[in-house]
Amino acid sequence: DMLTAAEFDSLRLTRLTLLPEDLGRLQKTPEEMSYAELRRYIDRAIANGEDATRHLVDLHLKLSFPLTCFIIVVLGAPIGANARRTGMANSLGLGTMVCFVFYSSVKAGQALGWNQVISPWAGAWGTNIIFGVLSLLLLRLAHK
Repeated sequence: DMLTAAEFDSLRLTRLTLLPEDLGRLQKTPEEMSYAELRRYIDRAIANGEDATRHLVDLHLKLSFPLTCFIIVVLGAPIGANARRTGMANSLGLGTMVCFVFYSSVKAGQALGWNQVISPWAGAWGTNIIFGVLSLLLLRLAHK
């Protein structure tokens, strides 16, 4: 079996969607891209046969992460309301710990999504859903 080589003047790649401009410009990181830019980047990556799971998680996080502030406020309200009974220092410490656990959970969900242990959507939204439900339950119990 002898291999032969053939020279071509040009080669047309019909499935490749990269343009020369894509290679020439500085590439932004997903964190630097807007939602629309990242969506287009993901669509091109999938069209080129790349695994875009990591970028899909980041895309979902662009929507879910801003909601973490709201969830922290709703979660902190019952803790702050309990400050009179447990003391200001205890409430501040508990609030700080809850914020740390919440942020760590967001990052853990991101890592699980990146590594395809859970879906990209669940990796980005799972923590918000769990802590959101917990926040509403604590708010309801504190109101009674």
